[in-house]
Amino acid sequence: FNDDGSLAELKGFEIKRRGELKLIKVFQAEVFSQFLEGETLQECYSAVGGIANRWVDMLENQGVDLADAELMELISEASTLS
Repeated sequence: FNDDGSLAELKGFEIKRRGELKLIKVFQAEVFSQFLEGETLQECYSAVGGIANRWVDMLENQGVDLADAELMELISEASTLS
């Protein structure tokens, strides 16, 4: 991470991929930012786990708590035209 909190490099993951669900991109962006939270490793993992648990709950209840438009946006393919 850079000093300003932005993601500089993350080995093994790539945020900007083409042809994947927007749900994946949004999840990655939310969870990666949480790695800067907390003063200890435990607090960091707790922050990351909170985001992960929210997404697991959304998947398990099949997005019932989301508006139809929001759910369709998340399960649509993220593509970039050039």
